[in-house]
Amino acid sequence: MMGGNYFNDEEVRKKLANGIPGREIHYYAETSSTNTVARELAQAGAPEGTLVLADCQISGQGRLNRKWLSPSGGGLWFTLVLRPRMDPGKAAQITLLAAVATARAIEINTGICPGIKWPNDLLIKGKKICGILAEMEGEETITHVILGIGINANMGMQDFSLDLQGVATSLSVELGHPVCRLALLDEVLRQFDCWYSIWQREGFEPIRATWKQFNVTLKQEVKVDCGDEIWLGEALDIDDGGALVVRGSNGIVKSFNFGEVSVLRYESAF
Repeated sequence: MMGGNYFNDEEVRKKLANGIPGREIHYYAETSSTNTVARELAQAGAPEGTLVLADCQISGQGRLNRKWLSPSGGGLWFTLVLRPRMDPGKAAQITLLAAVATARAIEINTGICPGIKWPNDLLIKGKKICGILAEMEGEETITHVILGIGINANMGMQDFSLDLQGVATSLSVELGHPVCRLALLDEVLRQFDCWYSIWQREGFEPIRATWKQFNVTLKQEVKVDCGDEIWLGEALDIDDGGALVVRGSNGIVKSFNFGEVSVLRYESAF
């Protein structure tokens, strides 16, 4: 299902010439990882809104050093360089902001309303269609944030390995026809520009409220794997910083800023 829907460098630059996201565009037919390229550009002084877009990634990156399948023509694989004037402690909110913007863009562009699983996965019918990876540099102030987004747009189920076919899907599989990746990318950038401005102007609360509307994690029984401990309980909320608040089976309430979350009792309509 991936054939015949490839990027054209000139069309990319013409279509995405507006707004802060996409202010400066670096397009590659193939690269190792858009996050790697964007990090190098950021360290060299690339401006806020620099976009690194690839038709294919050889070494796509996911959370926890996982490889992200990124075949040519199969999806949207891109990274933004951000330089928010925010306290470093608030940088984690960007992941949730990006999830809201991407979910809204997919809903507008395709009519499909994805659910957000904390902190960074977008799901359709319980299967993953999008992953988001934000990496910050800076201590007292944020030097830059590298925000990578991967959306399975036009991959067929045969394009996923057997171990992924039960947990991943694509927009084209769910719709029954291919999507225009460039139009979808344009909408994602428009939505990100909107929500990023809201975040910088009004803070995290509008993001938090909208995230909760899309979420498929809260009010569910979850397992949080932090590497050195596993926590079982009910996901209650996300706090003002974006951390997941879970009430354990022992009644203790704990907040998690990181960890691999599995929903044990899936009751969402998404």
